Amino acid sequence: MKTKLFLIFLLLAVSAALAGCAGATQTPAVSPTQPENAQPEPTKPAENVKLVVWWWGEPEAPGAGQWFKSRVDAYTAKHPNVTIELVEQNIDSVITAFRAAAASKSGPDIVFVFSGGVYVMEDVWAGNLAPISDYASPEQLATWLDTESKTYDGKVWTMPFYMQSYLMMYNKELFAKAGLDPEKPPQTLDELLATCEAFNKIGIPAMATGMRDAFMGGVYYSEMAIHTLTDRFAIQRAVVGKGSFLDAEHAAWWTALDKLVKAKCFNEDANSLDLYSGWELFGRGEAGMLQANDGYLNTAIELLGKDKVGIMRFPRFTTGPLSESMCYFSQGLGITSWSPNKEIAADFLLSLHEQDSVDEFYKTTGIPFADTKFDQRLIKTDQQKQEFEWISSRPQLCPEGLMPIQVWETSLLPATQGIFQQSLTPEDAAKMMEEGTASWRDSNPPNFEQWILWAK
Repeated sequence: MKTKLFLIFLLLAVSAALAGCAGATQTPAVSPTQPENAQPEPTKPAENVKLVVWWWGEPEAPGAGQWFKSRVDAYTAKHPNVTIELVEQNIDSVITAFRAAAASKSGPDIVFVFSGGVYVMEDVWAGNLAPISDYASPEQLATWLDTESKTYDGKVWTMPFYMQSYLMMYNKELFAKAGLDPEKPPQTLDELLATCEAFNKIGIPAMATGMRDAFMGGVYYSEMAIHTLTDRFAIQRAVVGKGSFLDAEHAAWWTALDKLVKAKCFNEDANSLDLYSGWELFGRGEAGMLQANDGYLNTAIELLGKDKVGIMRFPRFTTGPLSESMCYFSQGLGITSWSPNKEIAADFLLSLHEQDSVDEFYKTTGIPFADTKFDQRLIKTDQQKQEFEWISSRPQLCPEGLMPIQVWETSLLPATQGIFQQSLTPEDAAKMMEEGTASWRDSNPPNFEQWILWAK
């Protein structure tokens, strides 16, 4: 995911190779990580322990591998009876390799888990993860960001790792060229439509996108559907049939997206470009705005210059109860349910949230760690400062992570393509979502009862 989109690449997990080796079977005497104001003494080896960590993140956060090695060295210096093997995973096998490991109850003690929502829940319901909150104090949990998307049955199942969010960036120079105030980006749907009209007059697309692979459909859904939902569990209720994707709270965003397409807000070749090709239009200065992730924000600033790039939240078209929520998420690290060394694995994970580790991650990668302890004075750009302030102060909700992957793939993405191609009406798109979800329910998914509990 070069810079990356966590949910987007989950569908690329079509083949797997089981990498790494099984963790040791002995359980040593290593005390849990103490509160940060305490100074734990190095533990003398009682029994030797090996942890195997399957990790991913280098494409999104370049330098993550260097940081991991540094943290392993720091931890094993304090705990000389522990050795930690780092096994980097490939993006196309993160999920399938873990599922293969779970089937044989072998492989990693610690595993990278994409984001939250359904991607965590499926492994929780399958019994593949041990809850990290069983090993963390309330004080430690209190500083973690994005625990909501990783919580089920009162427990946090994976540890928040580094932050990602969807945000809208805009080219201040092109805004001025279009006769717009570069310090006042659009805040409402009507203002966004007026912005599109201004850009059309100068022959430059207002919004860059690529819809050939349809992955941007998940981005637009997460940024727009959030405006009209009545509460955090509305999508899960519709999924299990206690609501309907035909209802206004779920269908209104299709009408808003259709208005943007009809107003020619996007580049004319949107349907022939894939996601990243669409993003590159903005990076080349050929479009006024782009909805992407914060990894690409860093790229855009490098390409265009920090003074030319502004950031904004997707313009609101309602004042619903969740309209101030924001789609941000953290990638996660979890403890495998079969690890014989869960306490030591948890202790290592908790050490990653210590102050020096949190700050070192940003210094090494340029990406904020998912912890409020992160020293914002380290942030290099005003854009990232604003983004982290939003992340730290607004409720989290990412709609695309709250539906079955089958529905995401067979209904949400093609319906969004249909709107861009103008082959579907908003009513058609909503109907496709409802029918796709009904088909998923009729397929008797093995975890349907857990979906019902989640919806409650």
